[in-house]
Amino acid sequence: MSSTALPERLDRAQIEKQRVKLKEGFPFDALFTRIDFLLFVLNRQRQIVESYPEDAGRFHEDLLEGLGLRPGEALGCVHAKSCPGGCGTSQACRFCGLALAVSEAQEEGISVKRRCLLRRGGSVSEEGIEYQVTAVPISWENEQYILLFLEDRSDEKRRMVMERLFFHDVLNTATGLRMHLELLARKDLPPGVRADVTKLLEISSSLTGEIEDQKTLSGAENGTLQVRKDFVHSLELLKVLADQFSGFAEKRGVSIEIRPFAEVFSLITDAGLLRRVVGNMLKNALEASESGDTVTLFCGTRSGGKVFSVWNPGVMDEEARLRVFTRSFSTKGENRGLGTYSMKLLGEGYLKASVGFTSTEQDGTEFHILFVDSSRPSL
Repeated sequence: MSSTALPERLDRAQIEKQRVKLKEGFPFDALFTRIDFLLFVLNRQRQIVESYPEDAGRFHEDLLEGLGLRPGEALGCVHAKSCPGGCGTSQACRFCGLALAVSEAQEEGISVKRRCLLRRGGSVSEEGIEYQVTAVPISWENEQYILLFLEDRSDEKRRMVMERLFFHDVLNTATGLRMHLELLARKDLPPGVRADVTKLLEISSSLTGEIEDQKTLSGAENGTLQVRKDFVHSLELLKVLADQFSGFAEKRGVSIEIRPFAEVFSLITDAGLLRRVVGNMLKNALEASESGDTVTLFCGTRSGGKVFSVWNPGVMDEEARLRVFTRSFSTKGENRGLGTYSMKLLGEGYLKASVGFTSTEQDGTEFHILFVDSSRPSL
C-alpha cells in the first residue's frame, strides 16, 4: 500500500442494510459460530458489517456498538485516532500488516496473509499484540466484502522471546561455570579435591549439553533453527560420541564399541545437529541396556546412502514401537520422551535424512539415520 486508504464511509443505515442482506443469505452462523479466532466482515469502505464472535471488537460490548467501525478502531489501535479518517488513513497505516492485507485482497481479488503488530491503548499503558491476519475477498448480492480473520499470536511470540532470553542467560551461566572448573582442574590440587573437581566438571559439561539440546529442540519446533553446512568425518563423529558417553555407560555397567567394519567417509551436513541425533540414539540405547550389555555404533553404506546407526541387544514392546517418535512418549516415566522425538524432528525436518529403527527379539534394537545419495537409486 503505497499511500493511505481512502477515508470515505457509509452511514449507519447503509451498514445496517448490508448486514441484514448478509444475515439473510450468507451462512455465517453455520460456518463461524465456533471459531477460535476473530472474524470481521468488511465492506468496500473497510467498515465492519458483521463479526464473530459478536464481541470481536474487544473495546465494544456488542456488535451493534461497533458496527460501521474499521478493524483498528474496534481493536483499539492507537493510530486509529491519530487522524480524522480513522483506521487505514494515517501514515503508520502504510506499514500495517492488517491494512496491507485488506488493501491487497481488495485490489488483487486474492486471499492474503500477513503479520500485524498492533499497538493498543490501555487504561494504564499501551500493549503490543501480534495477529496473524488473513484477508479473503468474497462477492455477495453484487457487493464486495472482505472476510478478515485475526489469530492472536501474542502469547506465542512472548513465549519465544522469553525462551530465547532464558536459554541465552542460563547457557552463559553454565558455560562460565564449566570454564572456571576447567581452569581449576589444571591447577596442582590434592588428590581428593581433584577428584571432586573432575566430578563437578563432568556434571557441568552434562548440564551445558542438556541446555544446548533443549535450545536446539525449541528452535526446531518454532522454526527458528538455522542449519549449517559442515564437513563431517564419519568415524571421528562416532569416536567423539563414544568418548562423550563413556562415563554414563560406565555407571550403568554397559560397554560402547564401534564396529570394526565401520566405514570411513565424509559428509556435508550440520555437524552439531547430526551429533545430537546420533547422541540421542546412543543415550537411548544405553538407558535401554542392562549391566554387562554392549552398545555398538556403526557408520557405512546402506540403501544407496550413508548411514549412522546405534544398536543394543534389548527389544521394544509393541506400544513403544508404535509410539516411539511421539513427543513426550516415554517408557521411563513422566516428563521424558523428547530424545526419540527430536531424532525425527532434527534428522528429517532439518538434516533432510531418513530416521528409523528396527526392534526384534532375534536382532535387538537399532536406530539409524540415513542420508540418501541423490546420485544413486534407493534400494
